[in-house]
Amino acid sequence: MKNPNFNKQDYKALKQLAKQLGVRFIYVNNAVIAYGKALPSDDCRMINIAVAWCAPEDDYVKKIGKFQALDKLLGGAFITLPFGFDFDEDEYELELRLAYMFDVQ
Repeated sequence: MKNPNFNKQDYKALKQLAKQLGVRFIYVNNAVIAYGKALPSDDCRMINIAVAWCAPEDDYVKKIGKFQALDKLLGGAFITLPFGFDFDEDEYELELRLAYMFDVQ
């Protein structure tokens, strides 16, 4: 089934902007987590996090989840947590922490 909210051109534009901003992604079960620094400075201790969930009755499509998570993150629908140090120093530990926080299965 085609998602009516997915637009390929918008997705490409969001991906390009996300790359410029240093946004990272984690894929956990039926969710996509997009996260990046709250401010572009080196001493920023906060990261913004947006999550796109796929309902169990829907077909999980990674590209659509990534698009929705990016749209939320860049559109202001995110939470902010004090994990900036891990963003710079320990990316693997941060990904484990975020995956654990948002894994509902």
